[in-house]
Amino acid sequence: MIGLRAEQWVATHGSKTAANGTVVTYTERKQHALSPKLAIGFQATPDLTLKASTGRALRFPTAGELYQGGVSATGVYTPNDPATNPTLKPKNGWTSELSALWNLGGNSLRTSLFHENTRDALYSQTAIIDSKSVSSVQNIGRIETLGIELALTAADLGVKGFDLSASTTFADSKIKANRGFVSAPGDTLGSTCEQHETLSSAPMAWHGHLSLDYRHDLDGRTTALDRHEGPLRVLRRLYPEGPGICHHVLVHPPGGIVGGDRLHIDASLAEGTHALITTPSATRFYRSAGELAAQDLRARLAPGARLEWLPLETLVYDAALAENRMRFELAPGAEMIGWDIVALGLPSANLPFRRGHYQQHLELPGRWLERGRLAADDLPLLNAPLGLAGHTVTATLWFAAGQALTGARREALLDAARALSDKHPLRATVGSTAPEDGVVVLRLLAQRVEPAFELLCQVRAAWRGLAWGLAAQPPRIWRS
Repeated sequence: MIGLRAEQWVATHGSKTAANGTVVTYTERKQHALSPKLAIGFQATPDLTLKASTGRALRFPTAGELYQGGVSATGVYTPNDPATNPTLKPKNGWTSELSALWNLGGNSLRTSLFHENTRDALYSQTAIIDSKSVSSVQNIGRIETLGIELALTAADLGVKGFDLSASTTFADSKIKANRGFVSAPGDTLGSTCEQHETLSSAPMAWHGHLSLDYRHDLDGRTTALDRHEGPLRVLRRLYPEGPGICHHVLVHPPGGIVGGDRLHIDASLAEGTHALITTPSATRFYRSAGELAAQDLRARLAPGARLEWLPLETLVYDAALAENRMRFELAPGAEMIGWDIVALGLPSANLPFRRGHYQQHLELPGRWLERGRLAADDLPLLNAPLGLAGHTVTATLWFAAGQALTGARREALLDAARALSDKHPLRATVGSTAPEDGVVVLRLLAQRVEPAFELLCQVRAAWRGLAWGLAAQPPRIWRS
């Protein structure tokens, strides 16, 4: 691999004002740089990869490093202050590395030898000038570093879902030239700094699995057998509507889903069972360092079974890389009500969704498939009138059956949704339709979660009464 990076650095319109009103301006500076890079690799064996690389990198000084001095303690501008150095040069480093990477059956071990030759390194130096201690960022003429690094990554270490990464580094750095102000010229030449660093981390990339098996016993009670691996589990099993309807509250104790996490829910509803599944708080997809965070749900409903999938909202944080997959397999005679509420970023906390993406997959096999990707850099989709029009909350509510609904039943569900939407403050960004004979869908856009949740609760209550003859009965956990 060959690469070349071109840079242009400009420092312009710089000035500094002392407390007494004295203003000093600084001369404009401009500099161009090219940084070449070269890397080659060789697959020595199926489990051993050898690599060699070399390249140049520059770091230009910041405004604070260039102009940090110049004003005395009394607020008077001090000409030729030694703490001000507007002629600082960029740090110019050339690094070469030889590495070997072993694949250890899903784990890996890497060892690297590296050499760095850095000219004009930017370091803060202290000297006694006119009986005063003065600290300033100065250029160090040349520093040479030789080192070795060992790094280990291990997956499912002892416990499924527990990953570990660790590294240790030894570096021997020696100052070869120093033009900065020092007590005596050359008094730091040959100085050696041995650096030892050991880092380890357990990022806890959780791989959680929860299996829910709903059955109907002889007394008409919907029982639930659950089995979990990892942190995903059942918090509570409640029967506020009697033994026939099981309210399940699911929790993920780590509090959020991060890059590398994989959560899977598998629900099976036997004939005649009725389950309501919800969560006590929002699902949070946090910022990712590069890996995808994924949640996957598969629900299978036997004839006559009923499911209500009613999780609280999903919050997609800035720089999240997230995927949420839902698949509902409904046998003839089975029915469900479900919803999905997604909020992009935390705009009320001044943390908008500027990077990353959220991918959604909602499927009723052979009946309805909705698959979409919301990317932070897709500004036409996020901001255009035919897209989200600047809204940060999207929500979908659906009623689905394993067979075609009668025309009268389908129209009754649509009429109820439209009547409630027309009276709601979000009426301008709500729409209801029947994309398939057995599916009725309401979609909306909002700026906040609360009004979206309010409308979905109203329509869900109306559908519950029309389709099943049941009262609204919101889960108790929503009130806690």
